[in-house]
Amino acid sequence: MADNLSVSTFRNGDLIPQAQSNEAWEEAGFNKQAAWCYYNLSSDSLNIEVKKYGKYYNSYALNDPRGLAPEGWRLPTVGDWETLENQLFLSEKNLIDAFSSEGWTNGFVGSNTIGLNFQAAGWRDVGCGGLGEDICFWAYQSPIGESTPYVSLFFDENLPCPYSSGRLANKSTSWIMGFNVRCIRE
Repeated sequence: MADNLSVSTFRNGDLIPQAQSNEAWEEAGFNKQAAWCYYNLSSDSLNIEVKKYGKYYNSYALNDPRGLAPEGWRLPTVGDWETLENQLFLSEKNLIDAFSSEGWTNGFVGSNTIGLNFQAAGWRDVGCGGLGEDICFWAYQSPIGESTPYVSLFFDENLPCPYSSGRLANKSTSWIMGFNVRCIRE
């Protein structure tokens, strides 16, 4: 996918509840229920700035048996993310070639030459953060464990501009976090 997932229903058509407050986000997690939100929890349909980042889903939405990925698509695993990074390296590119050319607040700029347009959309927990600095994507894991894996993509700030390369870090976390989702065509 060239954009972050932004669905409000599972593959079977069931509604995924929108958490419109920090309390609603926490309640969904404590109750082990799927939820999504926008970065600032705005439900204003005219707020294009926030909606361009897509929806942030909790791990219960990701792992729900009704299927978060649309028909004909699947959720990526950590291995899929590593394959992307390796394929870029083999083609003499790196993650900067997948990063958006705008929206980064740390002085770095991506080139987006491969069209994936990874924007510095940040993440969600009891609030929102990281906007302009990094992007995190869920990685599907089966069977579901205590925590769900995700990847964090960011500029290597140990190297000065314009020599920095994109970095991918594999991590895992609990339901409290909300991350963007990209899918892979089956």
